[in-house]
Amino acid sequence: LDVAAPGLAIGQAIGRWGNFFNEEAFGRPTDLPWKLSISPAHRPPGYTQYDFFHPTFLYESLWDLGVFLLLVFWVRQRFADRPGAVFFSYLGLYSIGRFLIESLRLDSFWVGSVRVPQVASVIGVLIAVSLVEVARAALQSILGQRPPPDIRWAGFAIVLGSMGINFFVTRYEAQRGRELASPLLTADAHHTETDLYASGAVLL
Repeated sequence: LDVAAPGLAIGQAIGRWGNFFNEEAFGRPTDLPWKLSISPAHRPPGYTQYDFFHPTFLYESLWDLGVFLLLVFWVRQRFADRPGAVFFSYLGLYSIGRFLIESLRLDSFWVGSVRVPQVASVIGVLIAVSLVEVARAALQSILGQRPPPDIRWAGFAIVLGSMGINFFVTRYEAQRGRELASPLLTADAHHTETDLYASGAVLL
């Protein structure tokens, strides 16, 4: 996981540019110098009168690039004695960025007055902080300094929690795709759901 974490970060930084070409995952209207022009066909209901929006895909791409650089040039050296620390640092840092950027997006999945991705981000930070300590305890147990921790519950909680959150998000995306008659959004939801179940099965 520590080896894969920087690759995940840079992969997300690159992958976010797909949102630019699809004119999706943008934020609220803005007049900032780096504003993004969205064609009328891709503007959500209630915002058709606006021409320019926050390029939230760019914000997340730059954040993920920063996470990649931080993992490679600081975290990996600083926490070399803590297996798992690089991956959990990635999880925590990504979650912080997603929490902040999500507040600008117009296509968030809401439950009442709560943005579900922001709740997931808070959970991600808490998991990252707690499991860095679990990884440290595991290393100490290997060195014979303390009994090994039982971390099976943490792995199952991460997988099942992620699958549950993503299930509701993909259901929302599919519903939105049908409401807006958007084959692209509907297909994206189905592809995400397929990847979700495949990944969950492998992890479990």
